[in-house]
Amino acid sequence: MSSNDYPALTIEDKNNLIYLEPKARPGLIVEGKTDVQVYERFFVRSSLKGQFEFVIGKSKSSIIEAYNRKQINFPYVILLDSDYDKYMHRCLNSTHIVYTHYYTMENYLTTEPVIDSTRKDFETTTTCINTNQLISELNENLKPYVLFCLIKLQHDGWDFKLEDCSIDRWFRNNHLQVDELINYILTELHKLDSTETKEHLLHLYKTIEDEFDEFDLQKKELISHGKRKLEILFFIFKSKFPYQFSHKDKNSFTIDLLKNISSCPSANNLIKEVEQKLTFLLN
Repeated sequence: MSSNDYPALTIEDKNNLIYLEPKARPGLIVEGKTDVQVYERFFVRSSLKGQFEFVIGKSKSSIIEAYNRKQINFPYVILLDSDYDKYMHRCLNSTHIVYTHYYTMENYLTTEPVIDSTRKDFETTTTCINTNQLISELNENLKPYVLFCLIKLQHDGWDFKLEDCSIDRWFRNNHLQVDELINYILTELHKLDSTETKEHLLHLYKTIEDEFDEFDLQKKELISHGKRKLEILFFIFKSKFPYQFSHKDKNSFTIDLLKNISSCPSANNLIKEVEQKLTFLLN
């Protein structure tokens, strides 16, 4: 049964229900309501469909707090976005917890197999777009943003939002406006009384760029925010398929990508890993 039919429970809700339903289904705890809507489509073909229910943890920090304080009173598996945790080697080691392979769940939607399958869905006899071309354009536009996120990660004093900022503000004419991104960073730093200069930012960028080019694909996915990748991919698809995307927004495009999630080997591996832990709880 879909969470669209019944609202997903919170951890507190599920804790309370366990006293009324001692043999209640295990809970798969995810970070938020949006995660439930996406992961439902991930698990639509799961062999365990109907044997567990999604539980909203509200945020990663609140889930981890409940886990550390042993405040989860029902059988459960926790599914968390890796964010920077895997990159920084700070994931919790627990039989109850599964982390995404990449930064967020949206990274699975922007893998090559999913992009390729989705491209074919929109392709017509008059539009012939190469998947490698789409991916190359995606990576080229995302790279400056990711590099500055990495630089921010290395500077404790950079206490402002960057990773969580929608990339829309710096993306026009199908291209990331790097100068505007830099100006935003400088403005935010100056609010913190920083004396940072544009010249020094560019120097930091060039220094870390050499390291980034040597990262393998897996490592790049650990530091590339999937939501930001998806935003750029939407604009790229819109430019390649203007007629099909004339009335389409990012949410409907996300659904288009989700329809092809089964073509992504890493997404299938994630599902299997969660299923294994859930099966242990069901036995």
